[in-house]
This record gives sequence, structure tokens and C-alpha cells, in this order.
Amino acid sequence: MTFLYKEHIIEVQEGMQFHCTTDGYLDQNGGEKSFPFGKKRFNKNVILENYTKTMTQQKEIYLDTLHKYQADEERNDDATFVGFKI
Repeated sequence: MTFLYKEHIIEVQEGMQFHCTTDGYLDQNGGEKSFPFGKKRFNKNVILENYTKTMTQQKEIYLDTLHKYQADEERNDDATFVGFKI
């Protein structure tokens, strides 16, 4: 299998935040119906509701959100989440 990587330049400004995650966070089963967490829930309920908080607060919220959603479900993949602010 061959992967083609492209270089991208992003113009950044002070105060900008970036959030990157592996598919493990998005694919984690949980909730009432044992469905994957998903991109929509991640973007709307996790990022948009919390990006104005400090990075330390965000870290705790993102960890807590995943643990609460997962509940008794077994972890089905690694879940890596990186956030940083310029």
C-alpha cells in the first residue's frame, strides 16, 4: 500500500487552537445504544462547546466525556487526542 502525503501551509495567528485526534476517540462505542462517538458529536458537543475554556479545563472535559460515553463498553482502539494553542 502506498500513501501520498501533501504539504500544507497554514497561516496561524496568536490565540488559534488546533485539535487532532485518532479515530479511536470517534469510533469508541458507548451511549444508550452502544453507537460510536462519531464526528458530529465530537465537533458539536466536545470542541464547539469547550474551546473557550483553558487548555487544562479542555483536557479534563475531553477525557471525562470519553469515559462517560464509553461507560462499561470495552475500549476498542487507542484514543489519542492532542490540542494546542498558538
